[in-house]
Amino acid sequence: MTSHLFLAELPADLAAGGKFELTGDEAKHAISVRRLRVGEELQLTDGKGRRAQATVAAIEARSLICKIEAIELETRPKPLITLVQALAKSDRDEMAVQICTELGVSAIIPWQADRSISRWDEAKARKNQDRWQSIAIEATKQSLQSWAPSVPAL
Repeated sequence: MTSHLFLAELPADLAAGGKFELTGDEAKHAISVRRLRVGEELQLTDGKGRRAQATVAAIEARSLICKIEAIELETRPKPLITLVQALAKSDRDEMAVQICTELGVSAIIPWQADRSISRWDEAKARKNQDRWQSIAIEATKQSLQSWAPSVPAL
């Protein structure tokens, strides 16, 4: 079985044999939803090509202590593909962000045409950009990729 992937800020000096504390929402997800136990394997990535193979060493109230088994630096897949996604009604644009992330796009640019029915005003733009970035990160983890696409502002 493939081990679960979690996104974390991995320190530059992290090395095999070291320890890493997974905290925040990712730790909560690992403990409460995935129900990881001591001795189980997991993967950590920073979304920028670094991937750590790890084992759960201890579980605390709000964090996982991980023993790092190996660190890999994965090169960015070539060619780099940028998705320019038109704003769509319903959740079709969000579905495109998810599927294209799983296929390996490196960036997703929201595009609002003059005649678009769906519109992002200034207040909605930041909220929806954050939503698309969140979808992209979740799809990155789901597809076990070590590179997460960026979603710049509209």
